[in-house]
Amino acid sequence: MNMQAAILYQPSDLRVETIDFNDQIDTDEAIISISHTGICGSDLDRVLKTGTYSFPTIPGHEFSGRIEKIGNHETLAVGDPVVVAPMQPCFDCEHCQQGNYGQCLNYRFMGSRNDGAFAQYLKVPLKNIIPFPKHVPLKYGALIEPAAVTLHGLNRIKITAGDTVAVLGCGTIGLFAIRLAKLLGATQIIAVDLAEEKLASAEKLGQPF
Repeated sequence: MNMQAAILYQPSDLRVETIDFNDQIDTDEAIISISHTGICGSDLDRVLKTGTYSFPTIPGHEFSGRIEKIGNHETLAVGDPVVVAPMQPCFDCEHCQQGNYGQCLNYRFMGSRNDGAFAQYLKVPLKNIIPFPKHVPLKYGALIEPAAVTLHGLNRIKITAGDTVAVLGCGTIGLFAIRLAKLLGATQIIAVDLAEEKLASAEKLGQPF
């Protein structure tokens, strides 16, 4: 089948093209029809400056969509809304054997080490799929990956009710940190940035619920 995709051939050489997409899957895979894709700061750097691990590559790792085709799964079905964890550990190296998948020596990563979601369809492992609530608009699903990264960091510092939190940098992750810190009980949040428009967004997100 054919699909459209934004393909990175070299830094600053991103082309939207119609390409052939192999829609054959194994029993442990699914095809996701992409609904929304976020543009991470790493995407901007990768596309415009540094490039990626090999060319050509389809960028994009923050995304949501619906299952177009699926292998063997007990609960997921065609049409279900989902988000996808972009990292693909090897599950064989010493770190994976210890459960430290973030330190995998041979990982793949959608959108940089292999093709990602700046496309109409993406084939993914079933183990990377996370069901998404059907009553929530799918556009919010593209924010799950950066939100999860931020929440993981906040959980590690163990914010409790009444804490004061300083957030240095008010980009996407910083803004998530402000909002999530409020949810975790922080009473005072100090936001630091050089850009006035980012500070304005930070002030808005730091308001009481």
